Amino acid sequence: MSVILIALLVTIGVVIVAVAVVFASGIYHVRKGRVYIMEKYNEFYKLLEPGWYYFAPLVYHRKAWYPTTDQVRTYKLDNGNTINLYYRISDVCLYHYGGIKIYDKLISIVDTHESVNDEIFKEGFAEIGIEYIKIEPVKK
Repeated sequence: MSVILIALLVTIGVVIVAVAVVFASGIYHVRKGRVYIMEKYNEFYKLLEPGWYYFAPLVYHRKAWYPTTDQVRTYKLDNGNTINLYYRISDVCLYHYGGIKIYDKLISIVDTHESVNDEIFKEGFAEIGIEYIKIEPVKK
């Protein structure tokens, strides 16, 4: 074989591999118990539920994923107490794009109320897309 033919075959092979890689980069699989936020040109496009999807590469991209199941986080408060916060993300877009983090909202609720109860937490966390379940103190 001539050098030109070998160079042509290598070039064709590289192009085929490059096209396959670009095509494959648009395949998304959302696992059970998660949702993905997809953006088109850096703006919200769609929320993906579990399943397989294909989106054009370089146009669409996965911005973030969030669990749809109950979550628990441990926080140490300024007063020295440690708590477990049980919650579920109820509005993924509000939670993601709202810009307020769970800890900041928790501290805000505690600081702005003399006494707190489950209803106050439910209302406060609903403002950031969180469904409050309960808070338990961590035993030392």
